Amino acid sequence: FHLKTDCLNRETRCEFCDLSIAIKNLTEHLLMCPAHPVVCKCRRSMRRDEVKEHIDRDCELTEIECPYAKYGCKIRKIPRKDLFAHKKKFYIEHQDMLEGKYDKLKEKNDQSVLKYNLLMGKMTEKISELVQKQDLLEGKYDQLKDENTQLVQEHLQMKNNITKLEHEQL
Repeated sequence: FHLKTDCLNRETRCEFCDLSIAIKNLTEHLLMCPAHPVVCKCRRSMRRDEVKEHIDRDCELTEIECPYAKYGCKIRKIPRKDLFAHKKKFYIEHQDMLEGKYDKLKEKNDQSVLKYNLLMGKMTEKISELVQKQDLLEGKYDQLKDENTQLVQEHLQMKNNITKLEHEQL
């Protein structure tokens, strides 16, 4: 009888996650059970392990940043449920912010294009100079190669002449 009704070490199943657990640990388990129902501040009921995703994606009371904050909107945090009304109310201001950002980016891009074109011009000049130098060096190389070939031939001719002279002296 004790083992079935009074023993704190007897096993039971969590009604939410079906985990087998000792009765004495059930209360502690229910405080952390991922399947245990909880109620969000928006009054929606869900499993404990769904709360983070709900808050990150769906909860209407979660404060989120206005997507135009990065363009200058002063409303940094707003409840998700109010975002549509905020975007509607400040539509013109948001568009002005986007236009300002666009103008700055266009100006920066135009400056980058000018710098790019300037660099391309300088690189083209440098490449032309290097091609001319390469042509000059190739000409000098060919000239030295011809001179070397001529010297080798003269050396061989002199060697032959020396050999002939030595043979004539014998």
